[in-house]
Amino acid sequence: MTDNYGKKPTIFISSTCYDLKQIRTDIKKTLEDEMGFETLLSEYDSFPLDPSLGTVETCLRAVEQRADIFVLVIGGKYGYKTDNGKSVTNLEYLQAKGKGIPIYTFVNKSIINALPLWKANPNGDFSSLVDTNDLFHFVDELRNKDNIWVYEYEFAQEICNKIKNQFAYLFNDSLKIRNKFARSKLSPRILEQSPEAIKLVLEKNHTAWELKFFFQVFWDQLSTLADYKRDLEYKVFLKSSKPLDEPLEIISWITYKNKELIQNVESMASLINVAFPIAIGESGKESDLDFLIYIAVRMVKLYRKTLEWEIDLHSILVPEEALTMIKSLSSASQIVVKAIDKLASDSKKELSKIPAIIPEGEKYKIDLSLSFESPDLSEFNREFEVYSNEVLYG
Repeated sequence: MTDNYGKKPTIFISSTCYDLKQIRTDIKKTLEDEMGFETLLSEYDSFPLDPSLGTVETCLRAVEQRADIFVLVIGGKYGYKTDNGKSVTNLEYLQAKGKGIPIYTFVNKSIINALPLWKANPNGDFSSLVDTNDLFHFVDELRNKDNIWVYEYEFAQEICNKIKNQFAYLFNDSLKIRNKFARSKLSPRILEQSPEAIKLVLEKNHTAWELKFFFQVFWDQLSTLADYKRDLEYKVFLKSSKPLDEPLEIISWITYKNKELIQNVESMASLINVAFPIAIGESGKESDLDFLIYIAVRMVKLYRKTLEWEIDLHSILVPEEALTMIKSLSSASQIVVKAIDKLASDSKKELSKIPAIIPEGEKYKIDLSLSFESPDLSEFNREFEVYSNEVLYG
């Protein structure tokens, strides 16, 4: 992580350029001359360009690498559509959203007023207001799907005034977080976690914040394995497997894979059934956060190891008579994968139900299983015995 001490915050101004040229200029002047920020506007010489990248890629890169705050201004133009059907402004917004930086959105009042009419008649002619009805869809998604607070505006000065007020609130919030950081003395391991996880530790304003912290780390780690899940789902095998033709070679390999799976499961069971209760601690006492991070990270590493194990099992080249045995072992491992997937899904659902504050003396029960048992290998054992008898004794 790179620390930019002494650096002024950089504000990315996202909008169509030519129809909102004066508004963009006024916002730039307010942010730079009156507030002392740095700004990024694509039409100015100060905008960072990479000759090897196209226009769209350059803008998205600027958001990802340089933007600290994102200001989105929407008028009556949706703008140039890229190959995926979304405008450049829309893609810039998605980049900022994915980065997790503060987003301030301003939409022309006439567009807001026309939204109910568009919803009632989505294929109607609104060309007097917008260049395409996709703009209505974009604004509607911002407000209803993404729950982004949208400010109405008629004049540039309204935007500038709101920016001044909202940035003052943001500055105050930042000071509070800075003070909490200074007092908290968070461990290096905690500081490596996502902003969402660190926020839970700093605020500690939720009844089950330690449990939520554990699962936030768990979810964050799981999100890095999306490609492994896709490889398994779509049978994408990047590593070449050496064919196994000899029966004894196949038996030796499948025996090793069986032991490896059992070892993975036993390790997960130890983390969940033994280590987790120790790390979370007794009610009323502080949890060991570093220990919780260790458990979450190790669980996901074991989960990844199981996915890799499963991919290896599916990609192996063996004679047809051994496939039934291998398939039966794969079924056992799928129980492990589904158990972790279910834990991730159930934890999000159940933890979202817990009220922030539970009155003293009251209890709140959540239906969340944190147990882990060895998979049923009885089918595999039967198939293994059948195969062994056939190839060894005919």
